[in-house]
Amino acid sequence: MTRASALDRLALFIDYQNAYMGARQASGVEPGASHMAGQFDPLRLAWLIAQRHPNSGGTNPRQLVQVSIYRGLPSSSVDPVGYGAVRRQVARWRSSSADGGPQLDINLRPLDYSLGRPREKGIDVLLALDLAFGAAHGAFDVAVLFSGDSDLLPALERVSASGVQCETASWRGGGRRLPKKSFIRWEHRLTQLDYRAAHDPIDYRPSMSSHGR
Repeated sequence: MTRASALDRLALFIDYQNAYMGARQASGVEPGASHMAGQFDPLRLAWLIAQRHPNSGGTNPRQLVQVSIYRGLPSSSVDPVGYGAVRRQVARWRSSSADGGPQLDINLRPLDYSLGRPREKGIDVLLALDLAFGAAHGAFDVAVLFSGDSDLLPALERVSASGVQCETASWRGGGRRLPKKSFIRWEHRLTQLDYRAAHDPIDYRPSMSSHGR
């Protein structure tokens, strides 16, 4: 059955750490600068992307139906401050989506500390699986991937083969970009104006006065 009269359903998949570091680089943030530089609200970012049709002339806007976010979660014992900050930030994302709008899917994976420094593990695999299964079940017509991880290219290629239009997103002037491929139909290059529109200025870490009470 065709859906010619319906709006294309768009789903955005965000590798949060990748997008966060790219935003910091694009903004010219020095190493060691405030952790709030680079923060963004995934829903505001998603609306910016959904409103930009690659063939905008005379076409209908797309329907944003899903925003999926993937990020590492610090250990509550190794990094209790980081753990609490992520939990508070995620709680705010959930509360902002409580009044309706697209489905918000937040996926947290415990960080791995086995090599002495925190590392994300399993994020790309989980994201790839959700892309592939979502496409196979007809959950969206357009999939936009915000990540510079080339390991996700086979998943995008499989999604494209199932009839879903595949697009990517990245910050102009910062972060890794996926290479151009025939199955990637469009790249959303986001500017500093876009970042300011999606910026999340809240400090989710406790203040020094409250920490240690």
